[in-house]
Amino acid sequence: MLAVGFQKHGEPEVLEQVELPDPELRGGQDVLVRIVAAGINPADWQVRKFGAGFDWNGAKYTVPGLEGAGVVEAVGKDVTAFKPGDEVYYVQGGYPGSQGNYAQYNIVDARFLALKPKSLDFLIAAALPTVLITAWEALYDRAGLVEGQSALIHGGAGGVGHIGVQLAVARGARVASTVSTSAKADLVASLGAERVIRYRDENVGDTLRVWSGQDGADVVFDTVGGANFAASFPQVAPYGKLVSCVVADWPTTNTYMDEYRNISIGLENMGYPQIAGHEAGRLHQTDILAKGAAMVDAGTLKVVVDQAFTFDTIIKAHTDLEAGRFTGRIVVQIPS
Repeated sequence: MLAVGFQKHGEPEVLEQVELPDPELRGGQDVLVRIVAAGINPADWQVRKFGAGFDWNGAKYTVPGLEGAGVVEAVGKDVTAFKPGDEVYYVQGGYPGSQGNYAQYNIVDARFLALKPKSLDFLIAAALPTVLITAWEALYDRAGLVEGQSALIHGGAGGVGHIGVQLAVARGARVASTVSTSAKADLVASLGAERVIRYRDENVGDTLRVWSGQDGADVVFDTVGGANFAASFPQVAPYGKLVSCVVADWPTTNTYMDEYRNISIGLENMGYPQIAGHEAGRLHQTDILAKGAAMVDAGTLKVVVDQAFTFDTIIKAHTDLEAGRFTGRIVVQIPS
Protein backbone atom coordinates (compact mmCIF):
# COMPACT_ATOMS: atom_id res chain seq x y z
CA MET A 1 0.00 0.00 0.00
CA LEU A 2 1.00 3.62 -0.47
CA ALA A 3 1.57 5.67 2.68
CA VAL A 4 3.13 8.94 3.84
CA GLY A 5 5.38 9.15 6.86
CA PHE A 6 8.91 9.72 8.04
CA GLN A 7 12.02 7.81 9.09
CA LYS A 8 13.41 10.51 11.39
CA HIS A 9 11.70 13.38 13.14
CA GLY A 10 12.15 16.93 11.96
CA GLU A 11 10.64 19.62 9.75
CA PRO A 12 7.81 18.89 7.28
CA GLU A 13 10.32 17.95 4.58
CA VAL A 14 11.03 14.65 6.38
CA LEU A 15 7.61 13.42 5.16
CA GLU A 16 7.80 11.13 2.15
CA GLN A 17 5.67 8.70 0.20
CA VAL A 18 6.58 5.03 0.50
CA GLU A 19 5.24 1.58 -0.36
CA LEU A 20 4.53 -0.54 2.73
CA PRO A 21 3.09 -4.05 3.08
CA ASP A 22 -0.69 -4.18 3.27
CA PRO A 23 -1.86 -4.74 6.87
CA GLU A 24 -3.46 -8.14 7.53
CA LEU A 25 -6.21 -9.35 9.81
CA ARG A 26 -4.69 -11.08 12.83
CA GLY A 27 -7.19 -10.92 15.70
CA GLY A 28 -10.83 -11.93 15.75
CA GLN A 29 -11.95 -8.32 16.34
CA ASP A 30 -9.81 -6.87 13.55
CA VAL A 31 -11.41 -4.84 10.77
CA LEU A 32 -9.51 -3.95 7.60
CA VAL A 33 -10.47 -0.44 6.48
CA ARG A 34 -9.71 1.03 3.07
CA ILE A 35 -9.05 4.63 4.02
CA VAL A 36 -10.61 7.33 1.85
CA ALA A 37 -9.57 10.36 3.91
CA ALA A 38 -7.69 11.18 7.11
CA GLY A 39 -7.78 14.19 9.38
CA ILE A 40 -4.60 16.22 9.83
CA ASN A 41 -4.08 17.17 13.47
CA PRO A 42 -1.63 19.30 15.45
CA ALA A 43 -0.61 16.01 17.10
CA ASP A 44 0.54 14.80 13.67
CA TRP A 45 3.12 17.53 13.25
CA GLN A 46 4.13 17.25 16.89
CA VAL A 47 4.80 13.51 16.45
CA ARG A 48 6.66 14.29 13.22
CA LYS A 49 8.73 17.06 14.75
CA PHE A 50 9.50 15.61 18.16
CA GLY A 51 8.60 11.90 18.13
CA ALA A 52 10.65 8.94 16.97
CA GLY A 53 10.03 6.28 14.37
CA PHE A 54 8.95 2.78 15.27
CA ASP A 55 9.60 -0.69 13.96
CA TRP A 56 6.54 -1.67 11.91
CA ASN A 57 6.61 -4.60 9.49
CA GLY A 58 10.38 -4.59 9.67
CA ALA A 59 10.75 -1.02 8.41
CA LYS A 60 11.58 1.93 10.64
CA TYR A 61 8.88 4.22 9.34
CA THR A 62 6.28 6.28 11.20
CA VAL A 63 2.89 6.80 9.54
CA PRO A 64 1.06 9.73 11.21
CA GLY A 65 -2.67 10.39 11.29
CA LEU A 66 -4.88 9.86 14.36
CA GLU A 67 -8.24 9.60 12.60
CA GLY A 68 -9.71 8.31 9.39
CA ALA A 69 -12.84 7.56 7.39
CA GLY A 70 -13.22 4.77 4.92
CA VAL A 71 -14.87 1.53 3.84
CA VAL A 72 -14.71 -1.85 5.55
CA GLU A 73 -12.86 -4.32 3.32
CA ALA A 74 -12.72 -7.41 5.55
CA VAL A 75 -13.54 -8.41 9.13
CA GLY A 76 -12.15 -10.87 11.68
CA LYS A 77 -14.02 -14.01 12.69
CA ASP A 78 -15.51 -12.47 15.85
CA VAL A 79 -16.82 -9.26 14.26
CA THR A 80 -20.61 -9.04 14.04
CA ALA A 81 -21.27 -5.29 14.12
CA PHE A 82 -19.61 -4.51 10.77
CA LYS A 83 -19.45 -6.04 7.33
CA PRO A 84 -17.57 -5.32 4.09
CA GLY A 85 -18.92 -2.21 2.42
CA ASP A 86 -19.83 -0.38 5.65
CA GLU A 87 -18.76 3.27 5.73
CA VAL A 88 -16.96 4.01 9.00
CA TYR A 89 -14.93 6.60 10.87
CA TYR A 90 -12.65 6.20 13.86
CA VAL A 91 -9.62 7.16 15.92
CA GLN A 92 -6.79 4.65 15.58
CA GLY A 93 -3.01 4.90 15.38
CA GLY A 94 -0.81 7.84 14.56
CA TYR A 95 1.33 7.74 17.68
CA PRO A 96 4.76 6.10 17.73
CA GLY A 97 4.05 2.40 18.07
CA SER A 98 0.99 2.10 15.84
CA GLN A 99 0.33 2.79 12.18
CA GLY A 100 -1.58 5.98 11.46
CA ASN A 101 -3.98 6.88 8.66
CA TYR A 102 -1.84 8.61 6.05
CA ALA A 103 -2.11 5.27 4.27
CA GLN A 104 -4.40 3.33 1.99
CA TYR A 105 -5.32 0.75 4.64
CA ASN A 106 -5.41 0.34 8.39
CA ILE A 107 -6.51 -2.29 10.89
CA VAL A 108 -9.03 -1.08 13.48
CA ASP A 109 -10.46 -3.00 16.42
CA ALA A 110 -14.20 -3.36 15.75
CA ARG A 111 -14.97 -2.22 19.29
CA PHE A 112 -13.48 1.19 18.51
CA LEU A 113 -15.11 1.68 15.11
CA ALA A 114 -18.27 3.70 14.38
CA LEU A 115 -20.49 4.13 11.36
CA LYS A 116 -19.74 7.51 9.83
CA PRO A 117 -22.50 10.14 9.57
CA LYS A 118 -24.64 9.25 6.56
CA SER A 119 -24.97 12.89 5.56
CA LEU A 120 -21.21 13.51 5.28
CA ASP A 121 -18.81 12.50 2.56
CA PHE A 122 -15.56 10.86 3.60
CA LEU A 123 -13.46 14.03 3.38
CA ILE A 124 -15.68 15.86 5.86
CA ALA A 125 -16.27 12.85 8.10
CA ALA A 126 -12.52 12.27 8.50
CA ALA A 127 -12.20 15.72 10.09
CA LEU A 128 -14.62 15.02 12.93
CA PRO A 129 -13.47 12.22 15.29
CA THR A 130 -10.61 13.79 17.26
CA VAL A 131 -12.17 17.21 17.70
CA LEU A 132 -15.58 15.75 18.55
CA ILE A 133 -14.12 13.52 21.24
CA THR A 134 -11.93 16.30 22.65
CA ALA A 135 -14.70 18.89 22.88
CA TRP A 136 -17.27 16.37 24.16
CA GLU A 137 -15.03 15.05 26.92
CA ALA A 138 -13.88 18.54 27.89
CA LEU A 139 -17.29 20.18 28.08
CA TYR A 140 -19.59 17.31 29.01
CA ASP A 141 -17.32 14.97 30.99
CA ARG A 142 -14.73 17.26 32.61
CA ALA A 143 -16.77 20.47 33.00
CA GLY A 144 -20.19 18.85 33.40
CA LEU A 145 -21.78 21.66 31.38
CA VAL A 146 -25.54 21.90 31.89
CA GLU A 147 -28.40 23.88 30.44
CA GLY A 148 -28.51 27.52 31.43
CA GLN A 149 -24.83 27.87 32.31
CA SER A 150 -22.52 30.36 30.60
CA ALA A 151 -19.57 28.99 28.65
CA LEU A 152 -16.55 30.75 27.17
CA ILE A 153 -14.85 28.83 24.35
CA HIS A 154 -11.39 30.17 23.59
CA GLY A 155 -10.42 29.81 19.92
CA GLY A 156 -13.97 29.15 18.78
CA ALA A 157 -13.08 29.09 15.08
CA GLY A 158 -10.40 26.44 15.51
CA GLY A 159 -10.71 22.71 14.97
CA VAL A 160 -11.73 21.83 18.53
CA GLY A 161 -13.21 25.24 19.29
CA HIS A 162 -15.87 25.28 16.58
CA ILE A 163 -17.12 21.88 17.69
CA GLY A 164 -17.04 23.06 21.32
CA VAL A 165 -19.23 26.05 20.49
CA GLN A 166 -21.84 23.78 18.91
CA LEU A 167 -21.78 21.21 21.71
CA ALA A 168 -22.24 23.95 24.30
CA VAL A 169 -25.17 25.38 22.33
CA ALA A 170 -26.67 21.90 21.98
CA ARG A 171 -26.49 21.46 25.76
CA GLY A 172 -28.51 24.66 26.21
CA ALA A 173 -25.68 26.84 27.51
CA ARG A 174 -25.16 30.51 26.77
CA VAL A 175 -21.97 30.67 24.69
CA ALA A 176 -19.28 33.30 24.24
CA SER A 177 -16.15 32.72 22.20
CA THR A 178 -12.85 34.47 21.50
CA VAL A 179 -11.63 34.94 17.91
CA SER A 180 -9.01 37.00 16.12
CA THR A 181 -10.62 38.09 12.83
CA SER A 182 -13.94 39.22 11.38
CA ALA A 183 -14.23 36.08 9.26
CA LYS A 184 -13.76 33.89 12.32
CA ALA A 185 -16.26 36.02 14.23
CA ASP A 186 -18.84 35.46 11.51
CA LEU A 187 -18.24 31.70 11.59
CA VAL A 188 -18.55 31.42 15.36
CA ALA A 189 -21.72 33.54 15.37
CA SER A 190 -23.23 31.32 12.69
CA LEU A 191 -22.57 28.30 14.91
CA GLY A 192 -24.65 29.78 17.72
CA ALA A 193 -22.29 31.83 19.88
CA GLU A 194 -24.28 34.57 21.63
CA ARG A 195 -21.25 36.82 22.22
CA VAL A 196 -18.15 36.86 20.01
CA ILE A 197 -15.13 38.53 21.62
CA ARG A 198 -12.41 39.96 19.37
CA TYR A 199 -9.62 39.47 21.89
CA ARG A 200 -7.20 41.76 20.06
CA ASP A 201 -9.64 44.65 20.23
CA GLU A 202 -11.41 44.27 23.59
CA ASN A 203 -10.63 43.09 27.09
CA VAL A 204 -11.85 39.51 27.37
CA GLY A 205 -12.47 39.56 31.13
CA ASP A 206 -14.37 42.86 31.16
CA THR A 207 -16.49 41.87 28.16
CA LEU A 208 -17.21 38.48 29.65
CA ARG A 209 -18.39 39.91 32.97
CA VAL A 210 -20.78 42.33 31.28
CA TRP A 211 -22.15 39.58 29.05
CA SER A 212 -22.50 36.88 31.71
CA GLY A 213 -23.81 39.16 34.42
CA GLN A 214 -21.39 37.65 36.94
CA ASP A 215 -17.69 37.48 37.71
CA GLY A 216 -16.77 35.32 34.70
CA ALA A 217 -18.24 32.30 32.93
CA ASP A 218 -19.44 29.11 34.61
CA VAL A 219 -17.26 27.09 32.24
CA VAL A 220 -14.15 28.26 30.38
CA PHE A 221 -12.75 25.90 27.72
CA ASP A 222 -9.19 26.72 26.64
CA THR A 223 -8.32 25.28 23.23
CA VAL A 224 -5.42 27.72 22.71
CA GLY A 225 -2.98 26.77 25.48
CA GLY A 226 0.30 28.39 26.37
CA ALA A 227 -0.15 31.66 28.25
CA ASN A 228 -3.86 31.71 27.47
CA PHE A 229 -4.54 29.06 30.10
CA ALA A 230 -3.00 31.13 32.89
CA ALA A 231 -4.85 34.19 31.64
CA SER A 232 -8.13 32.26 31.78
CA PHE A 233 -8.19 31.79 35.56
CA PRO A 234 -9.69 35.24 36.28
CA GLN A 235 -12.32 34.60 33.58
CA VAL A 236 -13.90 31.72 35.53
CA ALA A 237 -16.84 32.59 37.78
CA PRO A 238 -16.82 31.50 41.44
CA TYR A 239 -17.48 27.74 41.67
CA GLY A 240 -16.85 27.56 37.94
CA LYS A 241 -14.68 25.18 35.92
CA LEU A 242 -11.68 25.74 33.67
CA VAL A 243 -10.80 22.97 31.21
CA SER A 244 -7.81 22.83 28.85
CA CYS A 245 -7.05 20.35 26.06
CA VAL A 246 -3.58 21.65 25.17
CA VAL A 247 -0.18 22.15 26.75
CA ALA A 248 -0.58 25.21 28.94
CA ASP A 249 1.28 27.59 31.24
CA TRP A 250 0.05 27.57 34.83
CA PRO A 251 -0.26 30.86 36.69
CA THR A 252 2.71 31.74 38.87
CA THR A 253 1.02 34.47 40.94
CA ASN A 254 -2.34 35.14 42.56
CA THR A 255 -3.45 31.51 42.58
CA TYR A 256 -4.79 32.13 46.08
CA MET A 257 -7.65 34.09 44.45
CA ASP A 258 -8.58 31.07 42.34
CA GLU A 259 -8.61 28.85 45.40
CA TYR A 260 -10.63 31.50 47.24
CA ARG A 261 -13.28 31.43 44.49
CA ASN A 262 -13.43 27.60 44.48
CA ILE A 263 -12.48 27.16 40.83
CA SER A 264 -12.18 23.59 39.54
CA ILE A 265 -9.56 22.63 36.95
CA GLY A 266 -10.02 19.92 34.31
CA LEU A 267 -7.51 18.58 31.78
CA GLU A 268 -8.42 16.73 28.61
CA ASN A 269 -6.20 14.45 26.50
CA MET A 270 -8.26 12.41 24.06
CA GLY A 271 -5.18 10.40 23.04
CA TYR A 272 -4.62 8.86 26.47
CA PRO A 273 -6.97 5.84 26.14
CA GLN A 274 -5.25 4.70 22.94
CA ILE A 275 -1.70 5.34 24.13
CA ALA A 276 -2.27 3.72 27.52
CA GLY A 277 -4.50 0.89 26.31
CA HIS A 278 -7.40 2.11 28.48
CA GLU A 279 -10.26 0.05 27.07
CA ALA A 280 -13.10 1.74 28.96
CA GLY A 281 -11.89 5.12 27.75
CA ARG A 282 -11.79 3.95 24.15
CA LEU A 283 -15.26 2.42 24.36
CA HIS A 284 -16.56 5.71 25.74
CA GLN A 285 -14.95 7.59 22.87
CA THR A 286 -16.51 5.23 20.34
CA ASP A 287 -19.89 5.93 21.91
CA ILE A 288 -19.19 9.64 21.47
CA LEU A 289 -18.54 9.03 17.76
CA ALA A 290 -21.89 7.26 17.42
CA LYS A 291 -23.73 10.05 19.24
CA GLY A 292 -21.90 12.69 17.24
CA ALA A 293 -22.86 11.00 13.97
CA ALA A 294 -26.50 11.14 15.05
CA MET A 295 -26.18 14.86 15.80
CA VAL A 296 -24.62 15.50 12.40
CA ASP A 297 -27.36 13.61 10.59
CA ALA A 298 -29.99 15.48 12.64
CA GLY A 299 -28.47 18.80 11.54
CA THR A 300 -27.37 19.95 15.02
CA LEU A 301 -23.62 19.57 14.48
CA LYS A 302 -21.32 20.31 11.56
CA VAL A 303 -17.60 20.20 11.01
CA VAL A 304 -15.87 22.95 9.04
CA VAL A 305 -13.12 21.82 6.69
CA ASP A 306 -10.86 24.62 5.52
CA GLN A 307 -8.88 22.67 2.93
CA ALA A 308 -8.28 19.16 1.59
CA PHE A 309 -4.75 18.06 0.68
CA THR A 310 -3.23 15.13 -1.19
CA PHE A 311 -0.14 13.04 -0.57
CA ASP A 312 1.68 15.33 -3.00
CA THR A 313 0.82 18.43 -0.94
CA ILE A 314 1.07 16.97 2.58
CA ILE A 315 4.28 18.88 3.34
CA LYS A 316 2.46 22.18 2.75
CA ALA A 317 -0.39 20.97 4.97
CA HIS A 318 1.99 20.33 7.87
CA THR A 319 3.83 23.61 7.29
CA ASP A 320 0.67 25.70 7.29
CA LEU A 321 -0.96 23.83 10.17
CA GLU A 322 2.09 24.32 12.37
CA ALA A 323 1.92 28.04 11.53
CA GLY A 324 -1.77 28.20 12.51
CA ARG A 325 -3.06 29.27 9.10
CA PHE A 326 -6.37 27.40 9.03
CA THR A 327 -9.92 27.89 10.26
CA GLY A 328 -11.65 24.68 11.31
CA ARG A 329 -10.05 21.46 10.10
CA ILE A 330 -7.87 20.17 7.27
CA VAL A 331 -7.79 16.68 5.78
CA VAL A 332 -5.81 14.56 3.35
CA GLN A 333 -7.48 12.58 0.57
CA ILE A 334 -5.97 9.11 0.31
CA PRO A 335 -5.24 7.87 -3.23
CA SER A 336 -7.24 4.82 -4.25
